[in-house]
Amino acid sequence: MKHGSPYGTHRVLEPLGVLPQPAWKIDNTMSIFDNEILIDVSALNIDAASFTQIKATGPQR
Repeated sequence: MKHGSPYGTHRVLEPLGVLPQPAWKIDNTMSIFDNEILIDVSALNIDAASFTQIKATGPQR
């Protein structure tokens, strides 16, 4: 199992060196690191501000 940063910075793709929350792109692969857990989610509750931000950025290619 790979070793991950305690702050989650190992998941950040762009821009490098920032924490995951403000990152533009993160690695969402299913492979987990030693400090992560994998859970099965059936539904998400997205708040209005997050939905607006997702809608504004559009699909990533």
